[in-house]
Amino acid sequence: MERDIARTEEILELPFPLPEDLPDPKRSEAILRSCARRLRRLGDELKNPRNLLKGEELVRDAQLELDDFVCDYFQICPWERELIEDTVNVFRPSSTPGAIDSDGLITARLSTVTQRRQYADTLTRTFRGWTKTTKHLWAEGHVATGIGLGLITMGISDVATKYAEFQAAEHVETVLNDLCHSTVDRKMNCTLD
Repeated sequence: MERDIARTEEILELPFPLPEDLPDPKRSEAILRSCARRLRRLGDELKNPRNLLKGEELVRDAQLELDDFVCDYFQICPWERELIEDTVNVFRPSSTPGAIDSDGLITARLSTVTQRRQYADTLTRTFRGWTKTTKHLWAEGHVATGIGLGLITMGISDVATKYAEFQAAEHVETVLNDLCHSTVDRKMNCTLD
């Protein structure tokens, strides 16, 4: 919803599957009961005068627990949770920045080695789960720092290999630069300074 007010009748019209609509109704009912208990506990904590200055912290803690319950209810797997978190924490703030150089424009920032390693690990873990292979999947990065782009290569091996990163060869940087300029308006600068 784009509005800051959600009316009860509108919430009830959302396509929320009830426990009997899900594969394991008993499990789904148990999750809903856990959510209700957590919300009641939060209400009690917020009413306690000793928690007067802890309201935001208590709500944040409850939200984290409730998020886990919601993911369990909908049977959202770990890589889907990562995608949801990225959407909420990265893409959503970047979708309406105040300016092109805004700190909120997270997607325009250059990535770090750690971020690229985490991304490569997520890709290999996800593909490994999909393929059910007994072999090892590996990933390596080729970074073209001059144009602010990179390429992750993946493969299959008999031995486990950790993520490695290299400066992109000149011909790879040329290809990445050509791809960048073929997919954006020629008036835009492809370099992410």
